[in-house]
Amino acid sequence: MIINNTGLSDLGKVSHKEIDSVTFERGKPFAVGSPERPIAGEMCEVITDHWGYSKDDICVKPPSRLIEELIDCRACGCNFLLNTGLKPNGKVSEIDREILFSIGKWIKRNKDFVYSRPSKVKAENADVLTDGKYYYAAIRNVPMVFDENVTKSGELGRVKILTEKRAVNAVWLDDRKKIKVGKDNSFAVAPFGYGTSLSARVARFTLK
Repeated sequence: MIINNTGLSDLGKVSHKEIDSVTFERGKPFAVGSPERPIAGEMCEVITDHWGYSKDDICVKPPSRLIEELIDCRACGCNFLLNTGLKPNGKVSEIDREILFSIGKWIKRNKDFVYSRPSKVKAENADVLTDGKYYYAAIRNVPMVFDENVTKSGELGRVKILTEKRAVNAVWLDDRKKIKVGKDNSFAVAPFGYGTSLSARVARFTLK
């Protein structure tokens, strides 16, 4: 397998016809290649500012940002490489461990999306993947229910599935609650229930 590490300057650049994979070093990934010759991609990211461990690095990326970057990668069929620098004793730092644990909570609830592939079906305000049986629409920046006296509301909005077929049997992956899809193939984004705030939600549906 021939991989071209394009660094920070030429993200995803295919420099030779025999290249099998390109990298997106800490940059936004995009689909590369063609149906006749698909090219794999990988985005590399770090939890802090260092690839290795640094006791004086307090610039920790929030799980919500890293989850969005994971969605970016899966939406275009790229791999997401998330680095954690080990401490001198070989252990993961306490902060990195908690960040990874938090991301794991999201993946556990939405693993069907993570392990699917990009879909030809698109949507407004969502990234759509498919496993061949179901379709999965990931919506970012979803707030939880709130007390209007102490919390500002985020924009909920709607998602519209862009296909002539009907979207049916829609549910939220994280709690399996049913989603009401309108005749125009759109549905309202439901907030997380109080006590749960996972940044992004995934709707599963089928087409008929």
